[in-house]
Amino acid sequence: MPSAIEIDLLRNLAVILRPFEYATTEISGEKYVTMSKIIPVVNCLTTHLDNLKSNNPAIESVRKGLSAAMHKRFGMAELNSKIAMSTILDPRFKNIHFKNPAGCAKAIAKLKKLCIEEISSESEEEKAEATGPESFDFWKTHKELAMVRAWYMDSSEDDQRLEHHRNPPQFLDLEELFKMSGVEYFKMDLDTYAQDGELARLKKKRGYSYEDEIVCSKECLQDYEGKLRSFFTEHLHTDEEIRFVLEGSGYFDVRDRSDQWIRVEVVPGDLIIIPRGIYHRFTLDTHNFIRAKRLFVGEPVWTPHNRPADQMECRKLYLERMRKGFEE
Repeated sequence: MPSAIEIDLLRNLAVILRPFEYATTEISGEKYVTMSKIIPVVNCLTTHLDNLKSNNPAIESVRKGLSAAMHKRFGMAELNSKIAMSTILDPRFKNIHFKNPAGCAKAIAKLKKLCIEEISSESEEEKAEATGPESFDFWKTHKELAMVRAWYMDSSEDDQRLEHHRNPPQFLDLEELFKMSGVEYFKMDLDTYAQDGELARLKKKRGYSYEDEIVCSKECLQDYEGKLRSFFTEHLHTDEEIRFVLEGSGYFDVRDRSDQWIRVEVVPGDLIIIPRGIYHRFTLDTHNFIRAKRLFVGEPVWTPHNRPADQMECRKLYLERMRKGFEE
């Protein structure tokens, strides 16, 4: 017959195992388990385990062993693109269970890329109906918005990492973005850009001779909060600011011709060129992570000049370019 101590151990062990019993029952109760449930179930299990810490060494050892086993078997689930995309597409879960911002951002970027490819591909029937370069394209605006997400911001002082749309939202396409700010945007395939020479051609054309990588996250950036405040302080640079996003996501805010804020979302595969002399700022989004290449002509100079800086030569040249419609 078990002793009182052993009975107490068994009761505590049952508490530790209860989440696994529920997860097993939940999964076994379905005729088939959808892939989109993997990340939410794993997240719920690991969260319960983390909250069930015990002062009993034996029970705590079991808890830690289960937690380690979960991490070993499912720790990389969010980096599996198929699992991540299926979770995001499931309206029950979306991105609320993700703990790895890089995995979530990568999946969202891949979904956007698939949407763009689907929208951009013309069927043979559409080609046959086309009458030449002057053909009317009803979906032109939608295609452009699918490639770049840029919109006029509201005046709210809420969390800078939110999207901050006006009501109703007011989007800009690529042509409007360039016309109103001089900002240039390119979309590159992360899987092929090194082989197809697309980035190399752009670097040669623009004279970019220097490049490095920057990672913005709590784990990788010293003085994280201070750096984010600095990035989000309105400023300008004496040279172009070029960012090619490899992982994660964020927002560049730029002033338009009438000094209103335009927010431009950047995700993996986006290359954005912020002209010298334009007032702008940067912030991460709610995923709090971005990894990007920085390109530069000659020796890099990252010095920000906070507003007001209207007397600087680069600012005067920018305003002159704006007056001419940003025509070179």
